[in-house]
Amino acid sequence: MSIYWLLAIPVLFILVIWNNKNNQHKLRNRKGRNFRQGYFEKKKEKDEFND
Repeated sequence: MSIYWLLAIPVLFILVIWNNKNNQHKLRNRKGRNFRQGYFEKKKEKDEFND
């Protein structure tokens, strides 16, 4: 039973590190975005599509 714990802990640790890297990458991409600019661009595209 203890051998399962010895295998599970490193795997979980690697998953946590991988998830943290993904979250940091998303956060960096999110900082560069401008909500107002994106909103008006999407609104413009939506209006053009509906016409």
